[in-house]
Amino acid sequence: GIRAAAALVATTATAAATTAVAEPASPSPLRAKTPADSPFSYRELDEAVARRRDQERALATYINTVAPMIASARGEMARAQKLGDAAALERARARFATLAARAQAETAALTWGSPDGQQRRAEFVERFGCVGWTDAALAEIAKHSPIVEMGAGKGQWQRALTERGADVLAYDDRSAVPGTNDLEPTTFFSRKKAPERRRRSSEAEKRDGVVRRGDERKLRSFWVRRADRTLLVVYPEGDLLVKCLENYDGAVVLFVGEGRGGVNGSAKTFDYVEKRFDVEKIVPVRPFGDGHEKLWVLRRKPTDRRDREG
Repeated sequence: GIRAAAALVATTATAAATTAVAEPASPSPLRAKTPADSPFSYRELDEAVARRRDQERALATYINTVAPMIASARGEMARAQKLGDAAALERARARFATLAARAQAETAALTWGSPDGQQRRAEFVERFGCVGWTDAALAEIAKHSPIVEMGAGKGQWQRALTERGADVLAYDDRSAVPGTNDLEPTTFFSRKKAPERRRRSSEAEKRDGVVRRGDERKLRSFWVRRADRTLLVVYPEGDLLVKCLENYDGAVVLFVGEGRGGVNGSAKTFDYVEKRFDVEKIVPVRPFGDGHEKLWVLRRKPTDRRDREG
């Protein structure tokens, strides 16, 4: 996707540039047609997906342009260093630094819409995680307390909900926690610090919640089942949503993410959900940029309950 391509440019610009040139990205395949009445299909997301495909193509073209330039600057540095030419090495380093800064700024503009977009995204993720909440969303989720949250990241949602009186047991397997690059990896799972690592600000740590280590298998645990906790899944990646539903027997699921065609599940994921759950309510949340996430309150269909009990 576009963010992966952006990461490629940033890595190329700041580390050892490669002489390899990226192949132009093929347009993402159009998603399969879905029933017109699917609650997970909506025009604003379809339009955003089309824009993302355009961004991917533009970014691929940019990579093809900038990668050879950075590789050339890297080669100049290597040659000057080999010859022991201090003046030439200094010039080559200056050229490389200029190209790297330009590549990072232009990549951010292509990916996030502005040169400072990457920084704004990082600040957003630090505060909320991948998607932000609204008062209405927190109020709706709190109605379904007690809650078990899977894929909780640093626990920003857990903390915000707890501050509003909800009982939230949060888990994350730590495989894909957003915003943790160069940060002390155990900060939000324990309060131990590694002094050799760059520490996050105390203000940032205040936003973290209490997150236990665990994956979707925790949904079958005694502690979750005994309390009859409602499942909350915020911005799941890959097949996490389906994995959670396969391990969860409760009646209500709170899913925060994009619908069909978006980044939080494949067409098969939403086929699986629609077969087993009805959408009871949709509540606005706070996306970043061109995101189109929503809070979906899902209630298990009576037929699925009978199947599981039988």
